[in-house]
Amino acid sequence: MKLKPIGIFILVLLALPASLSAQHRYWLELRCGYDALLEGGQFQSWDNGWHVGGGAAYQAMPGMQLAAHAVYHRYPYEKYTGAVPCVLGLVVTGEAIDAGEASLALRLHETDRRAGLFFTTRAGLCYYRFGRIFFSYSGDAQPLEGTGLHVVKPFGSVGLGFRIPFSPSVKALLESGFTFTFDGEQRFFPVMATVQYGL
Repeated sequence: MKLKPIGIFILVLLALPASLSAQHRYWLELRCGYDALLEGGQFQSWDNGWHVGGGAAYQAMPGMQLAAHAVYHRYPYEKYTGAVPCVLGLVVTGEAIDAGEASLALRLHETDRRAGLFFTTRAGLCYYRFGRIFFSYSGDAQPLEGTGLHVVKPFGSVGLGFRIPFSPSVKALLESGFTFTFDGEQRFFPVMATVQYGL
């Protein structure tokens, strides 16, 4: 049964010696993940995306960690969801959304466990370069008005995660949560995997 080795692996992680819970003061972080978009908003013509980035974390006190991140996001064009003129031979194409995020995070975790859940909240700014959408007929492509925008939006996020220590200096964090821009136009659930390296 394929699930049996995974179950044994998790039990071994939970039974690791207490030294694995020793806290470093500073951590470097590498992060990647998947962004599941919710319906509506300015993202409606684009598909779910992915992200990659890094940052640093500071163990401010037992059970509380502060982190700062810089992350790149990309959302591929899916299909135009607005009104399309009834013109024979009309082709609609589009470009991806590229975004850059700068954020601060707070993580609250238990202090007496080697592996366990944590609560996380983030806030920051995200720069979006929305791709252009083109209507083309007979090879003459024209960008749709209102696409190709460049905007900066503040955002927030709340979620939960699970931390897994592999050694006193290496941890993995798996987390997800509800993320939204403050204007309500973008809403999505990122699924993030982070590797922490203790300094």
